[in-house]
Amino acid sequence: VMTKSLDTNIFNLLNSIGEKDINNSLKVFHEMCVSNEPIPLILHMIIRQLRLILMLKLLKEKGYDKRTIMGNLRIGDYQYKIFSNQSKNFSNAKLEESLNLCLESDENIKTGVMDDKLALEMLIVRMCS
Repeated sequence: VMTKSLDTNIFNLLNSIGEKDINNSLKVFHEMCVSNEPIPLILHMIIRQLRLILMLKLLKEKGYDKRTIMGNLRIGDYQYKIFSNQSKNFSNAKLEESLNLCLESDENIKTGVMDDKLALEMLIVRMCS
């Protein structure tokens, strides 16, 4: 059985979230859990990708060119294309709200308020709404 890479799954997860597709978002997340991806790593990768998308959008809005943005974010051409496409699914406000929801989920997990898998499922549902 061939499993998808973590990067591919995070990409698919954020695409589904951007399209507000709760069912597919949860399906991708559950596939990641079945593949034994650590929940903290999944959350970290979601935060990283959201942060990079937000930074890319802000730099584009300020008029920076592709090469400068790639240098500032330390990403390659392929990642630039992916983040640029994904940025169309999120407003700046939605990205900031999603990052705050990630922080809240991280706190809930680390303080034992919520089970890690449940916390991420709820995060995904809230990000899709």
